Amino acid sequence: MSYAHRMKVCYILNGQKTEVQAEEGHTLLDTALIAKIPAPYSCMEGSCGSCEAVIEEGRTSEDQENTQIVRTCQALPKSEFVVVNYDKGLQKKICI
Repeated sequence: MSYAHRMKVCYILNGQKTEVQAEEGHTLLDTALIAKIPAPYSCMEGSCGSCEAVIEEGRTSEDQENTQIVRTCQALPKSEFVVVNYDKGLQKKICI
């Protein structure tokens, strides 16, 4: 089922929330960058992990059991509303 005409993504980065419309076929990272959100990234191929974030609400193409962390350069939104928290993704990296 395609939600392209009504998908929204809420990004949390540096304590600020920004909600944007998502385009079909665009990854969560692509959508953030198009909206001028300074999301962290490096390789854009899913290998470095710089773009990891926690999905607080909604589903993505990269959903896996027992984890809410996705690489946003690979993940596509798969529900009408997705909350992407880059702040929590960064906290997890700092603690490792």
